[in-house]
Amino acid sequence: MSNQEVKVSILCLAFNHEKYIRETLESFVSQKCDFRYEVLVHDDASTDSTAEIISEYAEKYPDIIRPVLQKENQHSQRIPIWKTHVVPLIRGKYVAMCEGDDYWTDPLKLQKQYDILEKNPDCSMCVHKVNDVNEDGTPTELFRPAKDLAEGKIDTAGFLKIQTKYPFQTTSFFMRADIWIEYINNPPQFRLVADVGDEPMLLNMVAKGNIYYLPECMSAYRKFSIGSWSAKTKKNSEKHLIHTRKMYEMMSAYNEYTGNKYDCNLAIYRCRVLWLEKDFKQLVKKENAEGMKEFSKGKRMYIRICAVLPFVHKIRTKIRTLIKGVKNGA
Repeated sequence: MSNQEVKVSILCLAFNHEKYIRETLESFVSQKCDFRYEVLVHDDASTDSTAEIISEYAEKYPDIIRPVLQKENQHSQRIPIWKTHVVPLIRGKYVAMCEGDDYWTDPLKLQKQYDILEKNPDCSMCVHKVNDVNEDGTPTELFRPAKDLAEGKIDTAGFLKIQTKYPFQTTSFFMRADIWIEYINNPPQFRLVADVGDEPMLLNMVAKGNIYYLPECMSAYRKFSIGSWSAKTKKNSEKHLIHTRKMYEMMSAYNEYTGNKYDCNLAIYRCRVLWLEKDFKQLVKKENAEGMKEFSKGKRMYIRICAVLPFVHKIRTKIRTLIKGVKNGA
């Protein structure tokens, strides 16, 4: 098979993932396919043994693992890793993604997604169900998407109906390489204003073709792993607010990108920002009625009370701070 043309390039970014990278790489080399694939695994100058483990696998699987090992951290120097170090090496017709702290759980994952895109030229991407697991790898009862979806094609309008719930996780991404590479090399404005990478990527792919969804769970997303985005933003209200503002800015830019053809959930994101800012008086205004529908009845009632009696929120905040202080001191 080593003489065959590479059909799929697996893209993996790693940094200080020594606790997880072995499981990640094992899930790659265990794939059963009737085509040749490669793994481009980029280590951004990890300070632990991540690079050594990657080198070990590259030596053991030289026809599959292609390591890109940095001596100096690229992210801290604001060097675009995908564009600079990964895109020039891609040989596949398709690209699949999985970060160094996540892993795949189905050895037929690549084959199934490859077959789907080969049979459906109108689709730019194939995704599937993903299980959230704890930092130690134990499974949770959380899945992405959270609610069951039927197998099949999803167009832009259909995707925007579920987009605010972050339906698809990166470990499931399987995309046409030419579309993804163009997106990386010539990023649209909505990507430039975003503070995350996966969500604008999804928006771009569904703008270029349908997304095909497979309801089978074939990978695991490790929540709150060491150094992960979810760990850094967990319970950090300031970072949460900044991220939500960026999401609103991104969706506004996407609205322009798509020629204002869709709603783009702007009302929902605007209300999320106002909620985090605790701007209750703005939230109860008529123009925010549609976005307010996303909130629970209890939250909507609380907002209306605080819009009239702002001291209620101040008292609640003081009580929660006191309770937190007591718990931390226990």
